Amino acid sequence: MKNLQQIRNAAAIVALFALPFLSQAQEIKVQGGNVKIKTAETEIETKNGNASIKTNPTKKSSYGTTKAKLKTITGNNLNKTITCNGEDVNITGNENSITIIGYAKNVKVMGSDNEVHLDKVVAIRTLGNDNDIAYKTSPNKNGKASISSTGSDNSIYKK
Repeated sequence: MKNLQQIRNAAAIVALFALPFLSQAQEIKVQGGNVKIKTAETEIETKNGNASIKTNPTKKSSYGTTKAKLKTITGNNLNKTITCNGEDVNITGNENSITIIGYAKNVKVMGSDNEVHLDKVVAIRTLGNDNDIAYKTSPNKNGKASISSTGSDNSIYKK
């Protein structure tokens, strides 16, 4: 039954993230029930009921293209603490417990049943279900993080 749940979660993640990338895909592979989609900046892959998303983001500026600072956490049932100093953070997976110490600019949580604790953040985006995200402070003028939540039963709050 747990494998069925993993497959369902992986399919949901792929559906949420893969569809916008299909028109930009440079490579699409389907083999033995696994899917791999590659674009110039993103790789989405399902394998054995798990999904992973790898990004190589770039930011345009008047001075040209520069790499964005990005920390990525991918997996299921992880218990991790990381330190940030203005980086963006992408968390992908299910049933993770993540603590981010310091200042994370933009945090994106993709998956279900994740618990995330943040010190300082500008924006939080969730794609999934039953995620619990708490932050202490935000540098935004109103002191609150900008929040975007897609899915159901996500809880994002200032503590």
